[in-house]
Parts: sequence; C-alpha cells; structure tokens
Amino acid sequence: MERKADRYSIAGPGPPEFNDPEALEGRRGPRVGFMQGRIKFFNMLLRQVKRCGIQVTWGQRVVEYYENEAAGIGGVVLESGKKLEADVVIAADGIKTKSGKLIAGYTPEPKDSGQSIYRAGYSPDYTKGDLEVLARWPTKPGDVPEWQFWLGAGLHLSAMVSNDMIVWGLTHKDEFAPDGTESWHANVEPEDVVSMMEREAPGWHPAVSALLKTTPKGSLVHWKLRWRDLLQQWTSPSGRIVQVGDSAHSFLPASGNGATQALEDAISLASCLHIAGRDNVAIATKVHNRLRYERVSCAQKMSFVNTQQHHFTDWSAIAENPKLIRTRFPSWVWNHDPEDYAYKKYGEGFLHVITNGKSPLKNTNFPPGHTHKPWTVEQVRLDLLNNINIGAGLDGDWS
Repeated sequence: MERKADRYSIAGPGPPEFNDPEALEGRRGPRVGFMQGRIKFFNMLLRQVKRCGIQVTWGQRVVEYYENEAAGIGGVVLESGKKLEADVVIAADGIKTKSGKLIAGYTPEPKDSGQSIYRAGYSPDYTKGDLEVLARWPTKPGDVPEWQFWLGAGLHLSAMVSNDMIVWGLTHKDEFAPDGTESWHANVEPEDVVSMMEREAPGWHPAVSALLKTTPKGSLVHWKLRWRDLLQQWTSPSGRIVQVGDSAHSFLPASGNGATQALEDAISLASCLHIAGRDNVAIATKVHNRLRYERVSCAQKMSFVNTQQHHFTDWSAIAENPKLIRTRFPSWVWNHDPEDYAYKKYGEGFLHVITNGKSPLKNTNFPPGHTHKPWTVEQVRLDLLNNINIGAGLDGDWS
C-alpha cells in the first residue's frame, strides 16, 4: 500500500497484521479484507434469513423488556403496546437499548470519550466532476477498493474508495468541533469539516480536501463518541433476556473491532443455545456471558491503545517505521474461533454458572499471560490526559 507524508498527514500505514506474511503462514485461508461494507453485509444476512423462512417485521420499536421466570419466557413491549414473547429474547438494539433497566437495574449513563467523529457514505458518481479526486482515485469497474489512512495532530481520517461506494470517517478531539451529539442527523456541511481540518492541522493533501467536498448534502453525520463502562452482567436475572453487540459493550471506531465482537457474540450465543437445548436456554445465555466478558473487556481496551497511536505525531519516527501508527489487530483478536471456543468451554462455563462461581472458569480467549482487571473509562481518560502510554501498562502478550 502506498505511503506518502507531508506536513501533517500520511497515507497508507500498511495492511493489518493478519495479512502480514508471518500471519498468513500461521492460519488457514487467503488474504483477508478487513473492511466490509455494512449495507452489503446486512443485505447478505437478510437474504439468508429469508432463505431460512424467518419473517422480519420492520418499524417495531421496543420500549420495554420483561421476563417471567415461572412461565419460562422473556418478552418485549412494543411502542404500540403489543407484547411479543419467546424462550429467549436477544437485545440487539444498540447502545441505547431499553434492556439495561431489567439487566442492570438502571440505564448506564454515557460518558464522553473526548472524541467526536464525522462519517459519510455515497456514490462515486458525485466525484465525476472533480479532476483532483479523479486524478487521485481513478476508479473503474473491477478495480480493487482502495483504503487510506491520514493522520493529523489530534485527528485522523480513513477513506475507502471503490467503483460503487465512497466511505470516509474523520475522528477528532471534541474541542476541535464541539457540536457533536449522540444523534445521527445528516445536517453537516462538508466545507465546515475541511475548514476545521485545515485550522487544526494544516497541510493536508489537496485530494483529501477535494474528496470531502464531494460529499452530497444529507449524507454526512457528526456525533460525539460516548462510552458506557462495561458491565459484567449481560443477562436478565432469569437469563431469558441477553444483550449482544453494542447493547452489551460499546466500542470506539478506532478499535476496528466493534462489529467483529458483535458477530462473535452472535456465534457464541448460538453455539451455547445449541449445546444447551430448549430446556436449558436460560443457563446457556449466562454461560455465553461468562465466556465473553473478559475477552470483550480486553478488546475494548485496544480501542484506546489504537486511538493513542493514531494521535502519535513523532513524524520522523513514523517516517522510519509506519507500523507505529498502524491500527493494531492483534492475533488474539483475529485468530479466535468463537464457535469452537464455546463448544470446548461450555461444560466448564456451565458448572461455573450453576455453582454460582464456586467451580472455576479459566478463559483463554484474551491476551496470553494477561491478568484481567475491570477498568473504567474515567481511568483511561486520565491516562490519556497525562500522556501515559496505555499499551505499555498491559501485562501479557497483546501482540
């Protein structure tokens, strides 16, 4: 991948670790594309759901979760007042899930991460009249999508250009543009983003500014990156409601790992339910929770390590070794099979749950040699403010 440096930006920090030659030798399969289009991926899943004969009902907003231990059911209340019930209800409604009150007894308050993000996605047709963009990204049908990473002091930009889609995201310190919220209203002007970039970190490649300015109205959103401290409990008291994905654990975009961990949740939970059978689904959800918690906590920590690396601005050191600011995808993250792990560890997890922790559970799906300790966003925020190297304080092998 191309690498180019100017006053404040670089492009092409190199491929993710799992595509390094030494990684390819250690795993089966071909070179892996680490970015996938969410729309295409979602439609692929939707097609498979339809093949399985599962009906999807749209526009049904959940306002409450509940369970009935005696009846062995979980349920939801819709905005219309209608109730739906099942053996298990999976709360996959994101960071603003309504399941928190039942599971934790309260709705955890979000905390500022100190960062905000702009994101946009649109058709390359909008770039056809811009010679600067076309000269830099001359996309044609059949071309391989090109991903680049640009670094500035206190902000970083990633852009993916393909023949059918352009996606870019700019993460920055809150004080650079303090109008971000938790909403996703597409009412931001691209010219304002470019002005902020040039004000805070002048010297961007002109093609970058030109690309951002091609963003059509209504396709650019801006919001604060907010965080909920990870809770150990993802299931309701009787185990009939279980949180997955952002409902259970929010991730910062710098992790490059939020959607991956959501998929791991889905695979792990499905495996545990399959092993348990219908009579033991309430235990299966709790086993799944115990198998996943420590791994997710470590994966979340990596998002802050990556953020700190992305704002590392020793340009001479970066020029000598571009891997210094490469987003870290350590082997313990990508070299993990959540289905295999669930089948191997379910028995141990089952005994741990039914004995209320008296029977030990030793998870092995996080960094080797690491002793897991719960942590909070506030602790990490103070470390970042004090320029404490978060990665240097991690015991075990996080590579």
